[in-house]
Amino acid sequence: MTDVLVSLLAMQQELRGIKKLDELAFFITHQTRTIVPYDRSVSWSCYGAKYIHVRSISGVTQLNKHSNYQLKCNQFLSALLLQYPNPDASKSIAVNYDDAPGALQDNWVPNLGKHVLCKFFTNKYNQIIGGMLIARDAEILESEINRFDWISDAYADAWLQLSRPVTFWGKVRYYFTLKKTIIWSIVIILLALMFIRVPQSVIAPASIVPKDPYIVTVPMDGVIENIVVKPEQKVKQGALLFTMDKRDLLNSNELAKRQLATALAKYKTAMQASFDEVDKRAEINVLLAEVREKRLEVDYTNHLLQESDVTTPVSGVVVLDEPSRWIGKPVSTGENVMQIAYPDNIEIEIWLPVSDAINFKPGDEVKLFLNADPLNPIYGKIVYSSFEASITASQVLAYQVIASIDPKQLHARIGSQGVAKIIGERVSLFYYLFRKPITTLRQFFGW
Repeated sequence: MTDVLVSLLAMQQELRGIKKLDELAFFITHQTRTIVPYDRSVSWSCYGAKYIHVRSISGVTQLNKHSNYQLKCNQFLSALLLQYPNPDASKSIAVNYDDAPGALQDNWVPNLGKHVLCKFFTNKYNQIIGGMLIARDAEILESEINRFDWISDAYADAWLQLSRPVTFWGKVRYYFTLKKTIIWSIVIILLALMFIRVPQSVIAPASIVPKDPYIVTVPMDGVIENIVVKPEQKVKQGALLFTMDKRDLLNSNELAKRQLATALAKYKTAMQASFDEVDKRAEINVLLAEVREKRLEVDYTNHLLQESDVTTPVSGVVVLDEPSRWIGKPVSTGENVMQIAYPDNIEIEIWLPVSDAINFKPGDEVKLFLNADPLNPIYGKIVYSSFEASITASQVLAYQVIASIDPKQLHARIGSQGVAKIIGERVSLFYYLFRKPITTLRQFFGW
């Protein structure tokens, strides 16, 4: 008796050092023999009478849930739990094969032994969370049952400490292994995230352009002789911008002046002759009309000579791409050569490709990230979008979108390049991520 007591105390001491449930199950099925002799021992975890998980079998170091013996154990334990659905957790249950109900006998494990002593482990809600049993052919004595109750109570406390509480999520864990639980949790979270409403956005190339600039055009057909100003140069009202080639104009002016002088000479001669010859008076009106015509030609060529030196009627900054490409180039009347912009009056010009077009409206937010300063975005609001798409310089079919800039921000340099983020209406995250694939599929299949 003293040896048994010492063994019980030693086992209880060892139980305190067990940190995992599988280690406890292995300890139960292999160390209980020092207290009560048996031929076979099984420990398991469960929830109620379902989801039985055999954790250890005496004499077996590695379990195989698909083995015939373990499947028989699961069937027997299920029948045992159904036979005793509300057991007294403080007492063990002794089952004899000869006296067992028919359902239990039908599921009796081969070579288990005729006499079984079983103990169910419960939680604070009196729910069965596991159990253990020992079996042998010899009858189990009353003294052995008392020792079994003593040590199984210690097992029950340790089992409760190492078992997770059986809640709603505890039930779910019996359906899935830990790996499946993680996978399904991720899937459920991702599905839930797909319904979150997020602002739809798109990124497109953009630049800073002047707002309502003064357009400097060619005043006449001809050739540009010289560009006086440089790009981004500040000019004042009346400053010379560029000059036209004057050679043809000077020749025309000189020719008109000579023709005017000839017409005046003829007119004066006719006037003097009219005093003596009456028939000469009829030519005076014709010659006077010719003089007026030639004078108009002289005035016109003088005006063209003045217009050939193009000046700016406003003050501002010159917006010009490449001055050298204009020099010596034939131009037509009204052709745009440069712009005079107001440095404080700028806006954002965005070229949105047709393939990336989203639903937006005037007043929607725009963020411009300049290549020269990507950390400080420029905020604006859409004021205009072209009705039809056009081909850009990079040969992309795109819509022109104009956005105003918040006047409280620092103004960027005209001509600065970057990318703009257009923020449209709110849509589901699923539509935000799969808009392009859906568009491609619909265009491909036609549904």
